[in-house]
Amino acid sequence: MNNKEEIIRQVRETGSENGKATVYHLPYGEIEPQSVSKSVSTKPKKKMWLFRVPGARMWKNMRRFLVVAVAGVLLVAGGIVVGNKWISTPDMNRQTVIEEVRELSYLTTAEAVVTTTLTGEDAYKFYDMELPGTKRVVHMDVPAKLLVGINLKQLTANDISIDQINKQITIILPHAGFLQEPNIDMDKVKLFSESGMFRRDLSPSEQQELLVQARGKLEQEAAESGVIQTAEDRAVRVLQQIYKPVGYHVNVAFQ
Repeated sequence: MNNKEEIIRQVRETGSENGKATVYHLPYGEIEPQSVSKSVSTKPKKKMWLFRVPGARMWKNMRRFLVVAVAGVLLVAGGIVVGNKWISTPDMNRQTVIEEVRELSYLTTAEAVVTTTLTGEDAYKFYDMELPGTKRVVHMDVPAKLLVGINLKQLTANDISIDQINKQITIILPHAGFLQEPNIDMDKVKLFSESGMFRRDLSPSEQQELLVQARGKLEQEAAESGVIQTAEDRAVRVLQQIYKPVGYHVNVAFQ
């Protein structure tokens, strides 16, 4: 009995060390010690889906993307519309051409700056004899601007023919001419006169007569300078350039 109690006591003392127990399954041998600590079951954690509210920066980026996308769509649409408008060759009609040509009057004009000189002398005569002291010498310089062009307001439907198949427009225009009287710069007119002792200076009416002569001479000298031909050449170039982008060639004749 004493031996049995001694064995039990030793077993208890041994099992109290380090929180471990030696288990005996009598009459079998000793089994390796096992930890008496409870095993903690580890269950897999469930994933949680978080929904974040877009911040100010994200909204800013989204707005920028939308603006760029809308601008791109508008640009493409505008390119298609403009391309169809300019690439396609529209059919012309006489009334349209008349209205367009009339609006080009200011492009078919040329301006010339001309200075003409009038010189002359006269004297009182008795038969064919010049009376002494009555001689008068006059010299006048007259600068002016002359506007030369084609009066396109006179254009009618009979002056235009359109070949839709060959894409040609034929326009008959009047010759260029002076659109108004010479614009004399009176502040720059220079008048020199020398009169004898028995001859008075030029009167206002005589000066006006000289200006009338100067206007006629100004137009003559301007025409000789080639300004009229320049106005006609400019009209041809303008008309051809206007209709070239829409695929039409313009033939111009003057009469």
